[in-house]
Amino acid sequence: MKSFSDKTNIGENNPLKTVYRMNFYLLFLLIGSLSILGSTRAYCQQSRTISGIVKNSQGETIIGANIVEKGTSNGTITNVDGLFTLHVSPNAVLKVSYMGYTEQDVNTRNKNKLEIILTEDARQGRRIIFFTILQLVFYFYIIDY
Repeated sequence: MKSFSDKTNIGENNPLKTVYRMNFYLLFLLIGSLSILGSTRAYCQQSRTISGIVKNSQGETIIGANIVEKGTSNGTITNVDGLFTLHVSPNAVLKVSYMGYTEQDVNTRNKNKLEIILTEDARQGRRIIFFTILQLVFYFYIIDY
């Protein structure tokens, strides 16, 4: 009984068989490359870069403010100019905080550049004054003793 290669006259050393094999490998390579490019493109669409500046109500930049993507551990702090850059997911919400200021949630939908204004937390200021007065009283009590 003749095999398929005997019937089709394609032997081991036939150049036509080599061409078919090369075409098969090229097709396999092309499909693999397209699937990798497609997954890379989908990954790139899942992340985008947000940049911005954080200021106080007087317009002064805030150094070292915390910016964290809500629900993740992805975050950064502002530099000496109050600027930040962060890679976030689409429609991310940023949680911006700094000691002595009220924490803000900032929606990043359809925005690439942000200007965030933090307002002073009056309760935080009262706490600092209270503890400073308490420390002074304790200090004078020790000196007077």
